[in-house]
Amino acid sequence: MTDSQIIEILYAAKKWHDTEQQAAALALVEESGANLERVPDEFITPELCAIAVENDALALGYVPNLLKTPALCLKAVQSKGLALISVPDVLKTPEMCLAASRNDRLALQFVPISFRTELEIALDLALAFAPDKEPSVAVAPHG
Repeated sequence: MTDSQIIEILYAAKKWHDTEQQAAALALVEESGANLERVPDEFITPELCAIAVENDALALGYVPNLLKTPALCLKAVQSKGLALISVPDVLKTPEMCLAASRNDRLALQFVPISFRTELEIALDLALAFAPDKEPSVAVAPHG
């Protein structure tokens, strides 16, 4: 057997092994998005991250920063506002922070200070027109 044949066999075995590992990683993440934490870095793909976040918005915390996109982060915070903690500041926008805060007021603590006043006003206005939500400021009765 030649060296090139041995290399070809080893490459085929590695490719098969990698395919098996990718299938296992997909099965783990489909079971629970939080299982992304258990997937070895070399098998984490943008597609796998999207599936993890779809299954559990807080799985965004296990997505490598290089694979976080504005769309993925927005999807996560719209589903679970507190996922904003895992969004790098460079990807945060006022719109994303507003979506997160509308989903969960506690997300305000992860909003950059430069967005806060503008965001709090927008959120209070949004809540004023949502009858099923309580306003952030209590109004004293007249009388």
